[in-house]
Amino acid sequence: MKLEKLWQGLIVVAACLGLGWLGSRVGAEIVPDPDWEEAFWARFEYMFVFAVLIERSVEVYLIASQQNGDDRFATKQQKSGNDATRAANAAAIVLSILVALAGVRLLSTLGEPASQNSITTIIWFGSDIVVSAGLMAGGSVLFHEVAEVLRGGIGSLSTRFEPDGASKGLRNANHQSEYTVTVTRTGDIGKLEFSSGSVSLNETCYLDPNVTIAAGTYVNCSKTRMISKKDSVTGELRPSIYLPDAVAPGTDNHSIFIHEGTDASGFGGCIVLDRTKMRAMWDEIQPTDGRNVTVKVIDA
Repeated sequence: MKLEKLWQGLIVVAACLGLGWLGSRVGAEIVPDPDWEEAFWARFEYMFVFAVLIERSVEVYLIASQQNGDDRFATKQQKSGNDATRAANAAAIVLSILVALAGVRLLSTLGEPASQNSITTIIWFGSDIVVSAGLMAGGSVLFHEVAEVLRGGIGSLSTRFEPDGASKGLRNANHQSEYTVTVTRTGDIGKLEFSSGSVSLNETCYLDPNVTIAAGTYVNCSKTRMISKKDSVTGELRPSIYLPDAVAPGTDNHSIFIHEGTDASGFGGCIVLDRTKMRAMWDEIQPTDGRNVTVKVIDA
């Protein structure tokens, strides 16, 4: 281990000496611009505007391609476990490099290389592109974090200071309307029963026999929409009932829903029901995200 660290130290020293030699050969020296301070801050503000534009455009592209992750302030029912951080950062870096290549660069405001050597020019402008693109990409990530914090804070304050009898009271009143869904399983086929108002279901549903949630009674379930799956007809986010306490076997993923479909394979333990019947049940349940549905899963 000591020998390995020694070699690493020698490599670093050799790299520094090599860079120093290269600098001396290409005439590495920067002639400062006499008005660099004014130009620097003007360009810095300009780049901030581009960082904001990059952040907004990345968000739109991720949503359009269904790669956007969960909003950190979304309710538990709305979360799907998707994390778009890596995709968002990669997209921001690519866009920032393109913008820097187009001319939005920061180091050029500080001065120019004293030498006109081609190697010096390549190093200087290459560094300018890397530094400028990194600043804009980092700025877009920072702006995204600030925007989410502000949005979540405003939502939290509006909920905290709402008057008695407003939405909180209404939500509690709605909880008096309780709904029960019973699913009796037999392998990959089940029987789903639901009765409320004019809707009465006793329908075949589908389950993946290789990925089955535990039998039992799941409370605080909710009518909601899946964040990354679409309705097969309307193209809107797919109507569903979320089971917050149900866990896919062998994982810690709380991602179990009752939703439309004709085959449960590939849905990670979800319960699948004919679209027409699913929509009738979903329309009957009120309100959205009400935590007023009980799902009973029984093994026949």
